[in-house]
Amino acid sequence: MKHIIAYASRSLSDVERRYSQTEKEALAIVWSCEHFHLYIYGHPFVLVTDHKALEIIWNNPRSKPPARIERWGLRLQPYNFKVEYRKGADNPADFMSRHPLPSHESESTRASKVAEEYVNFFSFHSTPKAMTLQEIKTETLKDPVLQEAINHVTNNTWHQIETSRNAETLKHFKHVRNELTASPASDILLRDTRIVIPTALHEKAIRLAHEGHQGIVKTKALLRTKVWFPDIDRKAEAAVRNCLACQANTPVTQNEPLKMSPLPEAPWHSVSADFYGPLPSGEYLLVITDDYSRYPVVEIVRSTSAVTVIPVMDKVFSMFGIPRVVKTDNGPPFNSVSFTQFAEYLGFHHRKITPLWPQANATAERFMRTLGKALRVAETQEEEKKREERKEGKREEEERKEGEREERGKIKWRRKRWRRRERREKKERGGGGEKGGRGERREGRESRGGEEEGGEKGEKKERGEKAEEEKKGGERKEKEREGEKAEEEKKGRKKGGRGGGGEKGGRGERKEREDKVEEEKKGEERKEVEAEEEKRRWSVSKKEKQR
Repeated sequence: MKHIIAYASRSLSDVERRYSQTEKEALAIVWSCEHFHLYIYGHPFVLVTDHKALEIIWNNPRSKPPARIERWGLRLQPYNFKVEYRKGADNPADFMSRHPLPSHESESTRASKVAEEYVNFFSFHSTPKAMTLQEIKTETLKDPVLQEAINHVTNNTWHQIETSRNAETLKHFKHVRNELTASPASDILLRDTRIVIPTALHEKAIRLAHEGHQGIVKTKALLRTKVWFPDIDRKAEAAVRNCLACQANTPVTQNEPLKMSPLPEAPWHSVSADFYGPLPSGEYLLVITDDYSRYPVVEIVRSTSAVTVIPVMDKVFSMFGIPRVVKTDNGPPFNSVSFTQFAEYLGFHHRKITPLWPQANATAERFMRTLGKALRVAETQEEEKKREERKEGKREEEERKEGEREERGKIKWRRKRWRRRERREKKERGGGGEKGGRGERREGRESRGGEEEGGEKGEKKERGEKAEEEKKGGERKEKEREGEKAEEEKKGRKKGGRGGGGEKGGRGERKEREDKVEEEKKGEERKEVEAEEEKRRWSVSKKEKQR
């Protein structure tokens, strides 16, 4: 004969709801076997399911189920069972889903019955001893605040509590309105599984909970298991503190006040060590601070291993002496066997602070804060310096390019003027003196035009002054040449009077002298252009070296 000995069920999680139907049925098998482990482990049993696919999967060793079901199969290996298929109509587990409530009952009627059963059950089991349920019901009907709260729970009119005389008290009920349940008779109000005690019974409920004269924590915990009312914690604490019996018999425990560590006898008698880092470079800072003078020693180490730390500390101790006490935290390098042997070899006492209590190493920790601030300030200044250098580099680059553009404009203008002068000289050689005079005047106009063109690209004032000087110099040279020509003509006339070929010879000598003067002028202009070009190249190379 078969008998039901236990029921069990649970809801699916959000992820489990997305399983396929076969996976959901397989999950039910795995969960039920593990839930009833004490009943079925070590005995063969039959597992009934209404999913045909699971019978094939579990009873056939050669089947290849999905990976998730295969993993669940590994969890079922300790059990000796056989899966049997039975259609849902014949499966007792499907009884509730296949037999709904009669349709003639309305939803509100069923909800009212369920609420009444719920309230009656927990009211009976949550009533404190020495306090009857009838007493709570009677006082609840007399309590205006609870009656108004029950009315709001039943009709869902919490938005109207602002107009009530008990608005301040009802706010406590509004905050937990989703946890409140009221009986149809309006004589009991529950918060989850706890009875809401009326105001007249607050002191009695606290007195019953504190009957064994427990402390504040246990009294509040006992109250919370069965009852609830607004300000339950505050009222329970006040009642326990005002209990005369507890005050007379509870010993007062006075904690020992914190004492300052004794100051070392001399400098470098006791030191504190700790690490700062890691730094952006991956290195650490080993900080050793004298507890007497607060003098810090900072050393850079590649890592915090004992192999790296011991040589550095040995170097520091060789400079300042070996202290009597070295205080550190419980880090790996200080807990190593190597550091213990190092302490025994040098003869100092290695004192470790309380784990997870860095305040015990306050001397080193305080300097860590100062050191951290200094490093952050230095990092900020370095970044600011790099930004300024980048700005200065960009500014110098722009100035260099601007200078190069100006130099190219000057050279282009000089070359253009030189070519014009060459063309003019060629015309003078072919056209004679009159044309040469007009050419010189045209040269002056072109020179002034060239000066204006070059002045647009460079420094106008300086170039204008230079052009004016060149113009004056040209006029002086022109006057000198005219004077020389006049002198030559006089000499030629004198020679012409003496001989027949004098005039012709004078013109030839004059032409040679003019050509010589022109060659000298062109040579001087070429030298000026070459000097300007050399000066520009030297200026550019100097700026590149400075960068």
